[in-house]
Amino acid sequence: MAPGAKAVRVVASTPSGCEQRGEVEVSVKEKVGFYERNSLRVRDELEILARNEAPGLGGNVVQPLDGFEDGTQRFTVWRCGG
Repeated sequence: MAPGAKAVRVVASTPSGCEQRGEVEVSVKEKVGFYERNSLRVRDELEILARNEAPGLGGNVVQPLDGFEDGTQRFTVWRCGG
């Protein structure tokens, strides 16, 4: 995990009282050859990558815009609190 990413939270719904800082798209390998990776592990890795990107946009919260497809997912980055 990148510096500052440990403080980034992942939320399911739009946080209130927060400023939208942008969007990020992250991706990982969902399949290796004919082997399909565990979807829970893929989701966790996508969240970690999004959390790694958030501090660069001045954010401390990420929210998935939708589910992942082909190992790719988009997240909204928010700045919440002081």
